[in-house]
Parts: sequence; C-alpha cells; structure tokens
Amino acid sequence: MLDSVFLNYIVSHKTFPQYYSNYSKILWVGSIGSEKEMNDRGSGSIWAKNQNYCELTALHKIWKNLPEGELHIGFSHYRRQLLLKKIVNEEKLIGQYSKTSIVPYKTISSFEMISLDPDDFKILDGLDIVLPCEEHIQDSIKKHFIQNHGSQGWDLMIGVLEKNGELEIADWLLDDQNHSSRWGNLFLLRGALLEDFCQWLFPLLEEMEIEAKQIQYFREERIYGFIAERMFSAYFNRFIRESSDLRLVERPTLLIDFENQELWDRIYRISPDEQFWIWGAGSFGEKFLNGLRLIGLDDRVLGFIDSNANEELQTFSSLEVRAPKLFFDKDNISNRIFTVVASSKWAEISDKLKSEGRKEFVHYYCLKGFS
Repeated sequence: MLDSVFLNYIVSHKTFPQYYSNYSKILWVGSIGSEKEMNDRGSGSIWAKNQNYCELTALHKIWKNLPEGELHIGFSHYRRQLLLKKIVNEEKLIGQYSKTSIVPYKTISSFEMISLDPDDFKILDGLDIVLPCEEHIQDSIKKHFIQNHGSQGWDLMIGVLEKNGELEIADWLLDDQNHSSRWGNLFLLRGALLEDFCQWLFPLLEEMEIEAKQIQYFREERIYGFIAERMFSAYFNRFIRESSDLRLVERPTLLIDFENQELWDRIYRISPDEQFWIWGAGSFGEKFLNGLRLIGLDDRVLGFIDSNANEELQTFSSLEVRAPKLFFDKDNISNRIFTVVASSKWAEISDKLKSEGRKEFVHYYCLKGFS
C-alpha cells in the first residue's frame, strides 16, 4: 500500500464481517468508537453528533487531521465501496437505473474486486477525483427526499443554501427535471479537493443545526447525513461543470451483502434444469442482477417478474419481463422454478408466492436488508 499518497477509510458504526483491502483502514464511529483505537473522537471532534450526522463525524475527523503533502483520500462505508479497479465482468453493467451491484461479502476478496496492484495505484494517482456513478430515480430529487425523510429537512437545507448565496446549488436540487444523484457520500479525492469540500459543507450543516432548534418537533436523527448526500451530489456536479481540466472518473458502487449468504449459496447450487427469475423490475432488482453479472452468475437468470409488466414493459436490463399472472398461469405446475424477490414490497410478494404453493427458501427467497 502506498501509505503516504493513498488511503481509503471504511467507516462503520457496528461490528461486521471484515473483508481484506490493501489500501483501507476502518474508522469506527458512534458508541462503538470508544472501544476502538481508530475512531472519530479526539480534539475538536464532533463524534457526539453521530446519531444525526451518520458517517460525517468520521469525515470531519479526517478533514481536521489531513497530513501535509499530495495525497488521495478515499471515503467509504462498511457496506458500500467504490469499485476502483477495472474487472472482467464490469462491461455487463448496463445501468438502466444504476451501476450499483449487490455482492456477497465472501466474494469481494476472492474476485479481487477491492484489492489493488501497483498498476491500479498508478492509474488512480493520475486522477483528481473518483465519484460513484450517478443513479437514476423515478422522482425528482426534491420529491424523493421528502418521501423518504420529510419536508422539514428539505426546507431547512434549501433555506440555508439560499441564505448563504448558494443559489446554483439550490436551483439544481429544486429542478423537477433532475432525476439522478450520487448516493452514499463515497469518493476518492486529492487532499486539497477534500479540504475545499469540507470547508464548504460543515459550516452549512452547523447553520442548519442552529436553525433546526427553532423548528417545533424537528426530527434530527440521521437527517444531516441525508442532507449531505444531496449537497454532495450538487456540489460535485457544479464542480465538474466549472473544472474543464479535471481528471475525473466515475465508478460503480459495490453494495456488500452480509445478510443473505444462504441465498448466494442457493444460487451457486442452481441446477441446469431449474428456472431462475428475479421478482422486481426496478432499481433494487437491477442492483441484484448487476451483482450476479459481476461474479459471472447472470447467465442463470431467465428474466424478471413485475406487477407493472405490460405491453410497454416487456424487457428490463436486456431480460424478459413477465406479469405475475402470466408467470403463474404458465409455470405453476412446475417446482423447478426458483425466484429471488428483490423488491421493497417483499413481504406482500412473499404472501402471494405462498398462496400459490411456493415454499420460502425452497422455491423462493426474499432478498432483505436493501431497498
């Protein structure tokens, strides 16, 4: 590892099955940090805000302790990593919604997804910035935020941005035609760019905190982490537009699955005469298919099942889409069908499958822990 010029921080608020990376260190945040040597505590730390700031307490610690000299700093999460190197199956990621890929944690080291060799370091050293690929969402940024986190946090963010003259940032966030964002607060930046971003971000968040105290019943839990995610996207979209000589690449995100190893083991055991379908032709289903593509198991998937299947939705991510009724009418006499439910409505779909005589863990499996 090139310690003096390249370091990726993996931020975690809880214990997890740790995977090997030759360029990363774990930085523990929240209550577990008191038990660990490398944490978000120390002089000038904001670790006590972790409940509301999420991984940003680690980012603040990194910012305040940046070493002198030219270096690259990566920022990631225990279950979200940028795929920093080119791998064989990467070209299969179509990205109708997203190039994010759900992968089982046991495979990320064995498939050499997160280890880098000297040539990889050399390529990255020639870059200024690595960002996650943009992800398409069905709603606008504003509507998506309000649906998931409420209007109070949104209004607070826009109000503080406008008050501080960040009109271009606010306009980008308010644009109803804006249906894409970069999730996870993930990046690899030259130290000077990280310094600039943090000097911009944290004073704005602190002002939002002050104003939030004047809002009755304002719910602060995790809100500044969610707000920063949108501000991160807006900041770097503006930065890219204004920096014509920027050496930038966008890379897929690995969404690491710790919860569903039984499912992945089942997929490896699928027999040649067994049909394998994914229920959910949306961003969730695509992320799961992307993971299968990266580890070379996508050729086992016949297609998608989706309740919105119609004449317009006949294919998704280059695979056939069937409506549930058509699927069951055609195949319900066969037990040689295995279905993975990759949908936020997994409980409802599970009930439907059970009503059709399907047994969980035998004929179908609900992919849990994601949305």
